[in-house]
Parts: sequence; C-alpha cells; structure tokens
Amino acid sequence: MLAFAPIEITPEQDQSREALESLGNHLQRAQEAASRCRVRLPNRDKALAELSQEASRTEREGKSYLGIFAADVLSALRERHGSEVSEYLLDEISRKQILPLLPGAKMFRWSAQAVLAVWRSNKELKEIQAEISDFCQMPFVCRAFVGTRIATFYIPVRLAVWEAQKDMDETAGALDGFLEERKTR
Repeated sequence: MLAFAPIEITPEQDQSREALESLGNHLQRAQEAASRCRVRLPNRDKALAELSQEASRTEREGKSYLGIFAADVLSALRERHGSEVSEYLLDEISRKQILPLLPGAKMFRWSAQAVLAVWRSNKELKEIQAEISDFCQMPFVCRAFVGTRIATFYIPVRLAVWEAQKDMDETAGALDGFLEERKTR
C-alpha cells in the first residue's frame, strides 16, 4: 500500500503547481492592467508651472509652502525590482500618506525618488516643519506586487519644507540641492 502513495501524490502536486502558476499569471495580468490605468502624478515641469503661478498670485490667504519628500531607497528598489515597483511605491507614499497630512496640497513627481507638495497655510514655517517631521520619523509601510507575490516595503523618507519664493531658478536649485545632499554624504 505504501508503494502506491508516491504515485497518487504526484498528480495532486502537478495539479497544485498548475493552479498556482495560473493564479500567478492572473495576478500578473491584473497588476499590469491596474498599472496602465493608474493616474500618474504630474511631473517636474508641471510643478515649476504651479510654483510660478503661486508666486504670481496677488491675493494671499495664507502663505505658500513647498515640501519635498525624498525616498532615497527607491533607487535601490528600482535596480532590484524595476521602475514599475518604485514608481508605484512613490505614488502610494504621496497619495495615501503625505497627501492626508497636507489637505489641499498639490502633489508632483519631482524626480524618480522624490515628490513635491505645494500648499497654502496660515501656520508659520517652524510649526509646519515640526508637524511634518514628526510624521516622517518612522518609515512608511507600503505593499506592492513583485512578480506574482505581494511584498511589504519599509521606506524611510527625508523632507525639507520652504516658504515659496518668487525666483523659480533659486527654488528649483534648492530642491535639487536637497536631493543631492544625500549623495555627497
């Protein structure tokens, strides 16, 4: 009787493997379809246009602020898992974790590892910096499809907040300088 056990187990193992492969293929196709339908953040050029528009406004209800949120680990994740995963994670961080912190903010993709938030507030800069930096002390937790499995990523984010300036070149330079700061350390 024990001699027949391996014979009966083999077809069940084959069926299980085929079912898992099929499920994996369906998950991958669903992920690809969702990726094509996902609304992407506006890019750096649109951010500069928004900053220019903010600087030229005459009516002032509150001050204009900009905050850059950099997830430096995304460059390593891009190399390991591809740009699709890192782009998805940056979008998730900006839409689900940063945007609720800054109601009314407009979010832009400043670079492959950073998003820019532009918003108005009646609060002072130091108060805003304290609130946001407290929020960013712990890494953000995000889940993403990697191949056919779901992976959990812990993504630390560093940030800087400025009051919006009228000089766009100076503003862009300060934002880029903040991003380059990590690379030179």
